[in-house]
Amino acid sequence: MRLHLTVVRGGRRDDVVVHLDVEATAADLRDALGATSGPLWCGAAPLVLHEPLRARDGAVLSLDGPAAAPEPAGTVALVAGGPDAGRVLPLRRGAQVLGRGAGLTDPAVSRAHLRVEVGDEGVLVADAGSTNGSRLDGTPLDDARAWPPGALLEAGDSVLLLAAPEPPAVVDGGGGLNRPPRLLPPPLDVRVELPAPPREDEPRGFPVLAAAAPLLAGVVMALVLGPRFLLLALLSPVVLVGNHLSERRRTRRSTARRAAEHAAAVVTARAEHAAACAEETRRRREQAPGPAAVLALATAPGQRLWERRA
Repeated sequence: MRLHLTVVRGGRRDDVVVHLDVEATAADLRDALGATSGPLWCGAAPLVLHEPLRARDGAVLSLDGPAAAPEPAGTVALVAGGPDAGRVLPLRRGAQVLGRGAGLTDPAVSRAHLRVEVGDEGVLVADAGSTNGSRLDGTPLDDARAWPPGALLEAGDSVLLLAAPEPPAVVDGGGGLNRPPRLLPPPLDVRVELPAPPREDEPRGFPVLAAAAPLLAGVVMALVLGPRFLLLALLSPVVLVGNHLSERRRTRRSTARRAAEHAAAVVTARAEHAAACAEETRRRREQAPGPAAVLALATAPGQRLWERRA
């Protein structure tokens, strides 16, 4: 059988290929590695030399003592677009500067373009006074803001994508590796409907005939029966004018209320649409990652490297 192993010896880590018999023991493997004495460690446990070999491909074996667990993958910035597309920029804890000559070669990027700070609460990013400015998810980056994983950071002609660290995949040489399945999310089916414009009330004209008829009748009665009937005739037009003004005020209030409700519904629908677009973009990037994301997955000791189809 042929095994691909990582061997720790004398403080060095070397990747080796060993050819052994199918019934080989741990002692045979130790001899094949050029060691004549001492235990052979697989992870934190020593192998029993005279028992059948239980190491698997990818195991980390040590002749110096217990092998340290792989370090977790750190936070990285993936260059998703621009002249440096495909490059992976490791981000250390603390403050640092990204720019031309500091991880990027884009001529549209200033030498000190971005200030990035990695801490326990996440990643903060700010424009460092660059010439062409920066944008985070399409919004100008005027001051320090949180840079969440998946958010697009535009600097010059380059587009950067933050990739959060993931737990390392522990390769157990004794028991093998339990490869996690890659579960695809259910299809995204979001329907967003913009509300119809509010209905406008047709303006009602002043009832001239309804106001004029009692007034004319009152004038006739005043001429025949006396002037006191003229005062009674004036009451009807006054009441009609008051009702007309009150109805106009109610109509204006109703129209303003419906317009405000429509504007709020439009804002809600647009927010739902933006959230659905962002979720679809995130899923598409996860299902079809770019060169930088593939490189980060292939070189970091993370769980996604060993995923299998469900």
